Order: sequence, then structure tokens, then C-alpha cells
Amino acid sequence: MRPANPIRRALDALKREDNILAFGAELSSCKYRLTLARYASMADFIRRQAEAKKAPLKLLDVGCGEGRIILYGPFPGVEFNGVDVRQSSVELARERGYAHVIRGNLADTLSWKTATFDIVVCSHVLEHLQDPAKMVAEVSRVLKPGGLFIVGVPICIWLTRFLRVRLLPLLAPQ
Repeated sequence: MRPANPIRRALDALKREDNILAFGAELSSCKYRLTLARYASMADFIRRQAEAKKAPLKLLDVGCGEGRIILYGPFPGVEFNGVDVRQSSVELARERGYAHVIRGNLADTLSWKTATFDIVVCSHVLEHLQDPAKMVAEVSRVLKPGGLFIVGVPICIWLTRFLRVRLLPLLAPQ
């Protein structure tokens, strides 16, 4: 029997009983999981930069976690490097193909030399730091002149949480 609520029907249509590859890259319960869309978008941008430069690129992923971005490859000519606070994440990022990954405190100085990277990614990290300006200054230091800084931060956290926790159950009751 189909659910009567049209929103519930729409949400149910996005779900699958079996796990599939979201954006063709990562196991998920739905094909186009919005929370993973940022990785697909960053991957496309990074690939376009590598193609345009026509030379090897060095990328630093600050707060790399398990190295999710690399799942959205391939990235010909891009060397992935990362730093994260969790050792288990560092090990998995390394297994996934990051060339150099270290465990480090993201509130401290980055351990790379000045002007090392063509691209620095800092996705959903700055909002967790007590002094995000310090990290931005560190990124500026390790970026080569003309390098690219890709930043992602949550938008309207309170509104998103309100919608998910309070409003969605009213619109699409179980």
C-alpha cells in the first residue's frame, strides 16, 4: 500500500533497500544523497583544475577524515595529502590513495613548508575550530602563489536541524 502523504512518497522513492553507490562513488541508501553532493562537486572542480594546468598538482585536504574526496576520482596528475585528528581516519585515507597523510591537531601549525600546495581543501572543519582565522592564515602560508583554497562550511545549521528534527516528522510521519 502506498503512503498517503505525498512528501513521504517522495522520500520513500529516494530510498533503496539495498546499498547503492551515491554519485557512483560511495555506498549509500540513495543514489543522490545531498550530504555527499559536496564531494562530487569538489571532485569535478579539482579535475577541471588539473586538466587546465596540464601539470601535476599537489592537494592538501585539511581535516581529511577517511579521505572521501578521492573516492570521487580518478584524479590524474593530482597528489592527495591530508591531515586529520583521528589515527583511524589517517590510516583509511592512506589506504584509499592519499600519498602523505598525518595525524595532527588542526588548531596547530600545519607541518608542511611554505608554498607547497596548489590546492587546499578545508571542508566542514573551520566551524569546529576555536580560532578559524589561524587555520586560514596557515592555509595561506602553505598555498603556492595563485593556489586555490576550497572551503566548505555548514549553512543555517539551526534551520537545517529544526527542519530535520521538528518539521520533517510532521510532514512525513512514519
